Parts: sequence; C-alpha cells; structure tokens
Amino acid sequence: MIVLSDGSPASSKAGDCMGYTKRIVKAIEETSPIDIVAIGIEDRNVAKIYKQHYVIQQSSELEKAMLTIIERKVI
Repeated sequence: MIVLSDGSPASSKAGDCMGYTKRIVKAIEETSPIDIVAIGIEDRNVAKIYKQHYVIQQSSELEKAMLTIIERKVI
C-alpha cells in the first residue's frame, strides 16, 4: 500500500488523531502481510508514523518516488 500524505492526521472531532493513526499503522505493520510505504509531500510527519517512508519537497517529485517504491517492492 502506498500512502500519500501532505501533513499530520487531522479530524474535525476532538481526540488524538496522530496517536490513533500511529497505533493503527503499527498494528498493520506488525501483524499483517500488508506492506505500507508512505510518501510525505512537503512534510516529514510520515517519519513519525510509518516505518517505510519517503519525503519529497515538491509534488513534481511524486512520480519518481512512486516508481522507486514500485521498483524496490514489486520488481
């Protein structure tokens, strides 16, 4: 699974969205065969949530980042 993120998890409801997201992602990474790789777009918060992550500084770098992930994970 490739996750694209442009910042911290947010919600219109009260609560700890960042903590909740970290717990869910950790559970998936540790107990599921699903491989998650996140791409942070102009934001480094993916490093706080996902074990496997890339950070790009411009949206024009997205294609290259996705191809790199596919190359390393699939091919």
